[in-house]
Amino acid sequence: MAKHELNMAEKKIYDMEFHGSMTRWIRVGDKTTKELFCSKGPRHARTMMRSLNREDGTTTEYGDKMMNIATSYYKRLFTEHTMVTEEDIREDIILQSIPEKVKPEMNTWLVCPLSIIEIWEALSDLHEDSCPRIDGLTPHFFTCLWDTIKEDLLQAYEEIITFGNMSEEFGQGMIHLIPKSRGSANDISKWRPITLLNIVYKLLAKIVARRLTPLLPQLIHPS
Repeated sequence: MAKHELNMAEKKIYDMEFHGSMTRWIRVGDKTTKELFCSKGPRHARTMMRSLNREDGTTTEYGDKMMNIATSYYKRLFTEHTMVTEEDIREDIILQSIPEKVKPEMNTWLVCPLSIIEIWEALSDLHEDSCPRIDGLTPHFFTCLWDTIKEDLLQAYEEIITFGNMSEEFGQGMIHLIPKSRGSANDISKWRPITLLNIVYKLLAKIVARRLTPLLPQLIHPS
């Protein structure tokens, strides 16, 4: 009974927020405000983490405790182990004997100067309505203000390619946990983390991928 009442209360809060968001939309339109990107929907409700199990089998619903459980789990999962084995040494020897397949003309194409057209084509490949990143921006923001920001984008990417340095802000991302199709939602191992990278970083990665794509059949075996 208490759980049913809790669900009804949450639904009532969601309905109030939904109607409130419609009112705010009429007032502020499509301005890139924090309110625009913080609205909640049914999909968000389905992927909400409400509680997590501790290692001793108990369950907590407190946000700070849940964050500690998730942080500890993924830190152990993604900690790099640098132990060198005999298999690793043999693998290095094998890799050294493999001939280089990137020909000079390929390398010329890969490192040639960027152009505004190339950046625009890569931007056009991104979904304009994708989820906003940690900076609150979407590809739609870049397309709308393209004439204003295109020169700055080109200069920033040229400096990264020329000097090989990238500011921390470029590589920052927001980690979001997605529930797997099966398993208990209270089990942290049943949630898959993805990182929502800033659009400026994702756009540069798209440019690199577009340059590599036509060369991959010559570098990697089809199977």
